[in-house]
Amino acid sequence: MKKTIIFISALTIVAVGIFCYNNKISSNDLKDIQTKASFEKYDYLDLKENASVIALVKIEDDLGQENSIINYNENDPFINSYYGVRKATVQKFYKNDKKLVDSISFLEPAAITSNNEYIHPEGYNKMEKGKTYIVFLSDETASGDMSVISANNGKIDVSSIEDNEFYDIAIKSVIDFETSNDELNLTYKKLRL
Repeated sequence: MKKTIIFISALTIVAVGIFCYNNKISSNDLKDIQTKASFEKYDYLDLKENASVIALVKIEDDLGQENSIINYNENDPFINSYYGVRKATVQKFYKNDKKLVDSISFLEPAAITSNNEYIHPEGYNKMEKGKTYIVFLSDETASGDMSVISANNGKIDVSSIEDNEFYDIAIKSVIDFETSNDELNLTYKKLRL
């Protein structure tokens, strides 16, 4: 009887361990789902004009299921829309028509589903926790919430200016909004060499 209880306990521990191990792996392995989407492309001056807020921000959260909104079509499993709600600390406002404070949240066109799927428009890279971006935001969304304008067109990763899809907008932004921020100044000087 005692051997049976020990054996059942050992099997339970092994089963729980395997379950936890498998869940750990599946939560780290996101399936990349790229969607077809079209966004209006803005040149630098139009982007600045259409943005209600332009800011240098540091992203404070990871994109995950808890901050992803996924809307399905009624009566079927197809996704109608999706987005992530990101939190950021503003290091500097360049334009702030909405009188936002230093801690903001805004929408980005990416989400994580309950099936560990990373959904995003083709070519879009989600913002990463701890990284610094210049974001061009507008509240002209269906929900009225602040959102990155036109996907990659409205965000600049300042840690790797040369890797931004809209390189010309990235360069013009750094020149236009040049600050005493060491990261921006070092990036700008590196690009000029």
